[in-house]
Amino acid sequence: MEAFKPQRDRWEDFVEEVMTPIKSWETEVWPDDPMFALACVSMTQIMRNLIRITEDPVGFEEQRKHAPSQWAFRSIEELERITRRE
Repeated sequence: MEAFKPQRDRWEDFVEEVMTPIKSWETEVWPDDPMFALACVSMTQIMRNLIRITEDPVGFEEQRKHAPSQWAFRSIEELERITRRE
């Protein structure tokens, strides 16, 4: 736990960035740190997928079936099988 204490402020910034909706009149301003921005985008996408899975599991499964392979909607086991074949 001690190792995480110095990161507490950064974690709180991250949570605020991801969880605070942008008002319709606001302009979205990306964080200067590209890794922080990537983490925010990734977390936002993960949350949207989790919401979609719970609200529309059939629609999500349909999206997953037709998704490009780069989206990696696969399990780790599926990805390992594919990698071994290539």
